[in-house]
Amino acid sequence: EMENKIKIVALFGEAGAGKDACLKEISYGQEEKMNRIVSYTTRPPRSNEHPGYDYKFTTEEDFMTHNFIAQSEFNGWFYGVDKEDLKIDRVNIGVFNLTELYQMLDDKDLYVIPIWVWAPPKIRLLRQLNRELNPDCDEIVRRYEADAIDFEDLYSKKANIHPYFLLNGEGKLFDNCAPLKKYILNM
Repeated sequence: EMENKIKIVALFGEAGAGKDACLKEISYGQEEKMNRIVSYTTRPPRSNEHPGYDYKFTTEEDFMTHNFIAQSEFNGWFYGVDKEDLKIDRVNIGVFNLTELYQMLDDKDLYVIPIWVWAPPKIRLLRQLNRELNPDCDEIVRRYEADAIDFEDLYSKKANIHPYFLLNGEGKLFDNCAPLKKYILNM
């Protein structure tokens, strides 16, 4: 089933679960085996983000010219993954929201392995609060509540998706990510 399909390891999870940290931990130094997916977005870069590494920042006009395998809109900004950025000879790995994940799971050209990066609510909240010197607490609470709604079907097992779990609460990031990294390197 996997032959001749583009392989995508799709990390997803609630805010503060550590999806980006896991992506960096798993893909760092593995360019021969993995292709780290960088999404396009029309939103401006944050102070700690590097264009081309965290996102490909672009205009709305340019955004509309791409052939996206997955795209979504959030707070008036667009996000998307261009099919041309995927590699057939490597395992593609990236972070996706649920909208994008469902789009990819419906795409018959893709072999998608969904990985739910999970951490307990208290740890997720603390990570988000400690991420910046002056966090936007209202925004953190809004995202927390939005996640509760978005992930309701997954928690109640009503969603038609059967992810693997990457538990990323306590413990070292290296240890938490090691089994998935080993799995990908042996694909």
